[in-house]
Amino acid sequence: MSIPMRLLWVLLGMAFVNLVQADCQAIYQRAKNADLATLETLYREARSAPDCDDAFRAKLGQRVSNELLRQTQARLQQDPKADVTELLDRALSYARPWQALAMRGDLRHDRRDYYRAALDYQEALEIVADPKATPNPPPQTQIGDLFKKAERSRLLADRYPPTTNSRSTGEPAGLAATSIRGFVPERVALPITFEYDSTEFDAKGQAAAADLLDFLTRQGQQEITLIGHTDPRGDDAYNLALSQRRAEAVKRFLQARNYAGTIHTEGRGKREPLAVDDPQTYSEDELHRLQRRVELRRN
Repeated sequence: MSIPMRLLWVLLGMAFVNLVQADCQAIYQRAKNADLATLETLYREARSAPDCDDAFRAKLGQRVSNELLRQTQARLQQDPKADVTELLDRALSYARPWQALAMRGDLRHDRRDYYRAALDYQEALEIVADPKATPNPPPQTQIGDLFKKAERSRLLADRYPPTTNSRSTGEPAGLAATSIRGFVPERVALPITFEYDSTEFDAKGQAAAADLLDFLTRQGQQEITLIGHTDPRGDDAYNLALSQRRAEAVKRFLQARNYAGTIHTEGRGKREPLAVDDPQTYSEDELHRLQRRVELRRN
């Protein structure tokens, strides 16, 4: 759950270059070497001062957020089990650095608040994807790890966490993105879930299928493959057939709502279980939930 310290120091080193208006010089000068409490006070002053522009306020908020994030990391180094929720919530009230969202996602995931963890991870992915918000993106391996966390949390959530939209372009983002700063997911595990031993969507599955239709249509995706998977319980041949029927049920759903792309379907049953790095942290039911999925492959 830790963030590399070098990333934090890079954030803390961001200067207010060319952003300070003359009317905000007093606040700017006081902020140069201010401690956290003073920075928070100055931020409130800047927000109420009509002669400070939005860019200055945003940068000041970013500095407060980064200082809170630095304190969060320092506390976790002293005590890896420390409750840093309040610090992260405060940091995110000033700005939305992807590192803070990823850390809060980790906390929520560890507490089995999978719905809100998925929302945090997806927002982090959306911010990483935006070159203006994240001029220096993390390595693709780190983006891939974040994507995987978002994917797993969404599979485990008790209801469907919708995919996000880019604040800069309005395009589908998060787990719906086709690429994120060079990272291209080969497959995306969708929580299109069904009633027991059935091809009828349950409530979460219905919401996931509707979201799939929405972002595929908006992206103009021309050809996809839907791959059905089951949990390990039951006969192999039966699960293989059931997973195929479920993939075909999603295909019928999309076609009935005028999705014009070419759709291929495959069933894998329980033969290709989703790899879980730390299975001991999940209950048996949660491990089964991770396996019950429909994967999207863009052809």
